[in-house]
Amino acid sequence: MTVSGKRSWTWPAAAVLLLLHFLLSFTASLRNSTVADEPYHLARGAGLVFFHDFSFSVAHPPLANFLNALPLLTISDLKLPDAELVSRSRVMDPSDRRNAFARLLVQELNPDTRKIITRARIPTMILSVLLGLLVFLWAKELFGEPAGLLALFLYCLDPNLMAHSNLATNDLAAAFFISLSLYFYWRWWRSPAGFNLGLAGIFLGLAQLSKFTAVLLYPLFLMLWLISFSRLKKNRPELGWVKLKRPDFHLNSWSVLIIFLLSLLVIWAGYGFQGSPRWNFGGLLQGGICSSEGLTGLVKCSLVGLLEKIPLPPRTFYYGFAQTLLLTEQHENALYFWGMVGQKGWWYYYPVLFLIKTPLPTLILFALALGARKKIRAENFSGKLFLLAPAAWFFLCFVLLNRKELGIRHLLMIYPLIFIFCSGLAALAQESRRLKIWIGVLLAWLAISSLITWPSYLTYFNEAVGRRYGGLKISVLGEDWGQDLPALAAFQKKHHLYPLYYQPYVIGNPGAYGLVSQGMNCDPAQPGYYAIHLTQLVRPTKNPALSLCIALLKPTPPLYRINGAIWVWKINEPTRPAAPPAAPSH
Repeated sequence: MTVSGKRSWTWPAAAVLLLLHFLLSFTASLRNSTVADEPYHLARGAGLVFFHDFSFSVAHPPLANFLNALPLLTISDLKLPDAELVSRSRVMDPSDRRNAFARLLVQELNPDTRKIITRARIPTMILSVLLGLLVFLWAKELFGEPAGLLALFLYCLDPNLMAHSNLATNDLAAAFFISLSLYFYWRWWRSPAGFNLGLAGIFLGLAQLSKFTAVLLYPLFLMLWLISFSRLKKNRPELGWVKLKRPDFHLNSWSVLIIFLLSLLVIWAGYGFQGSPRWNFGGLLQGGICSSEGLTGLVKCSLVGLLEKIPLPPRTFYYGFAQTLLLTEQHENALYFWGMVGQKGWWYYYPVLFLIKTPLPTLILFALALGARKKIRAENFSGKLFLLAPAAWFFLCFVLLNRKELGIRHLLMIYPLIFIFCSGLAALAQESRRLKIWIGVLLAWLAISSLITWPSYLTYFNEAVGRRYGGLKISVLGEDWGQDLPALAAFQKKHHLYPLYYQPYVIGNPGAYGLVSQGMNCDPAQPGYYAIHLTQLVRPTKNPALSLCIALLKPTPPLYRINGAIWVWKINEPTRPAAPPAAPSH
């Protein structure tokens, strides 16, 4: 086939893959109910869209939440909470105000939870398509058109990207803007045009506005600059570290500073050029990890103290980052992994999760690409550096510094970089028929695995652990997110599970998804069916009624398991939980 013939098929094939990705994402969204974090993200966004209140976005930056809330403007009969709760009630803690607002918005005032959440998810789906397009263009620019299609195929059918491409949360948005900032930083390094420098700074700022994880880009950008410049200086010793002539001006540290300053301006603009509201940084430092002797905890507390003294606006951004930074040391709620419960996490959580959640075909391709990295356009040092170094950086930071272990979604930003790096194999496959066959087999495996997982992408695990039912024995909190109410409702109707006792795990109206249920009360437990989320079973709950039911039901095997994430028991006659053991007498 001629070069022109190849080009004639590249864009149509890319369009088909992106359309398939969108359709799978959209239809999966219709089959999944509200997940645990969506009402809170939506409350932040609605506070911005309808009341211009940034105090709702303390726990997360505002951009992704704002985008997800925009479709609510199309709901003519939407009922909003009283403005006083949002704008004037400053007695409540910001998180309490957000939680109250979320409950009113998606449950009490608007019982059709499904309509609200479905529309709020659309911006995330659009960003997911745009991220796929970026992956295609970046790989195509680095390694050629076949590589662009290979990277896009890996992206469009990846179960982890699919799991979060249709949720009204900020994980996919963060992956998109982080990838964009890296892309234009790489382009600036290759071509010192002011256009690339400006876009690198703008998207670095937008990445900060999407999720606090993006703060890690600042030291990363400095490291990439130092590594790249050191290599250039080694190859061209006549260059100095300070006095650089055109056309090497872009290598000057002043250019990196311009990118950083521009990003700070974007952050300030994202908070509406907010002044300096008073936030109690000192309250964050009282007790908890700041009174312990752990090294990482002490470092984080010192950083919080430094953030308190930074005079730059917007203060809400720095306060929210300080709050999130401390939560990465010890989460406010119990965590669960591999049969263990705790609040400080486990260092091996992310390495294990990456190995069991990443599709095996992708892992194999990644291993092949690492082994062949010297053959894949060996002269293109900066291209591979700007893919592998960021992926390794984010991965190591989460392994060493983040104990907020709530799913693979925290590593979502590394996958586009891995896909692009793997796509370099496409160029080698043009000269190796055996490699071409292997790549075809692996892509077919990925496609089959992804399609049979639809629509339950959140509970995806690879074949190494027996897929969903094996993986849920290891990790639960990032997988059972409350999304299976439609599946439970369909199962209830098919198998006549009436009456059904169910304690909602997520803010929202279960009836909006067709579930007919009533609240739990196991003192005594009445005859009927009892449905409990796996997440509720493996971590302590603060709900006394639910705790009583779990104590009664958990010792016996469930009658049904809905997608592995909702367990259902049947009680035939009134039953009381066993009395707790008597305290020993003295």
